Amino acid sequence: MKNILVFCGIILAVYILYKVYRYQTLDKGLDQLVKNGAVVLDVRTEKEFEMGHIKGSVNISLGTIRERYIELDLRKYISPFVLMGFAV
Repeated sequence: MKNILVFCGIILAVYILYKVYRYQTLDKGLDQLVKNGAVVLDVRTEKEFEMGHIKGSVNISLGTIRERYIELDLRKYISPFVLMGFAV
């Protein structure tokens, strides 16, 4: 039983280290995407956006995206940004 707990602990530690690594390296390549015309879509609220945002990003909160999606150029690559990071 003790071996199983140790094994699970090691697996959990590796998973946490991987998640921390992925979080810290998420923005690599974002500058190049933006230079190539990508749109960084910040879907946080306006208040959260005003507290800090990626330079050049577009703020359309999730609550209004159904009405405001027409403001986006759908021919461009769009990378959504949320509180914890962004998706490429």
